[in-house]
Amino acid sequence: MIFESRIYWGTLLFMAACANAQNPDTSGNAHGVSGAAGVNSGTPPGGASTAGSSSVVAAAGSAGSNPETSLGGAAGASSSAGGASGSAGMLSVAGSGGVSSQPEKPPCQQEPSAAASKAWTWTLGDPSVVPNVAGVPTYQWIPDGHFSMVQLANGDWAAFWSEWENYRTVGASPYLEDQKTLSPGRKINGGRGADGNPWDNNGLWIMSVFKQQDRKFIGFFHAEDQDKYDDGTGTMVNRLWKSMAVTYSTDEGATWAKNQQILSSPKLDQPHGGHGDGSVVWDKCSSRWVMFYQHSYLSAAMSEDPNGAPGTWKKFYNGAFTEPGLGGMDSPFDTSPQLAGPNPSVHWNTYLGQWIMVVPGWAPPSMYISSSVDLVHWSSPQVLIQAPAADHEIWYPTIVGAQGDMLAGETATLYYADDIGNGGQRTFTNRTITFHRND
Repeated sequence: MIFESRIYWGTLLFMAACANAQNPDTSGNAHGVSGAAGVNSGTPPGGASTAGSSSVVAAAGSAGSNPETSLGGAAGASSSAGGASGSAGMLSVAGSGGVSSQPEKPPCQQEPSAAASKAWTWTLGDPSVVPNVAGVPTYQWIPDGHFSMVQLANGDWAAFWSEWENYRTVGASPYLEDQKTLSPGRKINGGRGADGNPWDNNGLWIMSVFKQQDRKFIGFFHAEDQDKYDDGTGTMVNRLWKSMAVTYSTDEGATWAKNQQILSSPKLDQPHGGHGDGSVVWDKCSSRWVMFYQHSYLSAAMSEDPNGAPGTWKKFYNGAFTEPGLGGMDSPFDTSPQLAGPNPSVHWNTYLGQWIMVVPGWAPPSMYISSSVDLVHWSSPQVLIQAPAADHEIWYPTIVGAQGDMLAGETATLYYADDIGNGGQRTFTNRTITFHRND
């Protein structure tokens, strides 16, 4: 069976600050939200941070519209499988005019790509189960986050399997069906309390991996701290608190240094919370990392340091990246339930000339898709796969092309977890996704 749906380039703004408003970075250089944000599927630079200026997006509306950014918009979603039209509340320009459907400048492209498609559709192939060819020990709980695929110096591909403890496989292609060997034959990091940090005692989930130079890799992790709090009656209640971390490898991801926390939030007396479930892309033209993460809503953070080191991250707060990554506040760039779920996955699509985001929702637990030319303007999310029931989660998506998880073209493979059970077991599913331009 083939499912088809359509998405239009009717974009909304999620990160734009007021015209001419810029924010100082940690080294004293100005940064703002770029109107020409770039594309990366390749190698981010290594070494010390490099400073540079970036422009601010000014959204164009009709006469009389307010130039200030605000949260607004109505949420909606189709109930039909494969996606259909709907609207979502993103950070948008207040007033009657709305937001320009184009950024001020053409987007920078790292890879040769077609011009951005203004209207496109997709078709999904039939689902099938992904086999555990390499014998990954945590397979019954996979996927539990974003997959990363990086090509090795010998031409093979490494895939990184995310769970509370993480594994690396090697195969002839980035597609998980071709990952034949568990290499090394043990976990590469993570585990309960393995690093000895108070903030990752419940495990580390490897979410995004990039080659920096030669055999040097950088990895971004979701971390969990499990402890207890007094609920006010003298009863101690379990608490799970999330954060994000970075670490580095000098042997192509076979071993990793100790993790360093880069995103955190103050603990509250509640069963779960924090800033985590994130994935990262390298925005080449603005020379920065952009992390999309979850805190009961979808938000973002960025770092202009090529090493993404602690203290260099800024959270998105009230229209700009101003809050420190460690302990700072954040705010949503999306107020609809569609994009509120865990582990958004973003890649650059050369066929459409756009970034593509797939992300699950909480209620309903369906999967949604959105697009952007610049990581700033995003289309209204559309239903990619409809959950058949309120307790049937369709989560943890990754789109993989012939060049890995950061770059795909007309046809790619969508991996995701289907029907997560009470014990966390799930069906590891894939299906072909084919994009169609309707210009």
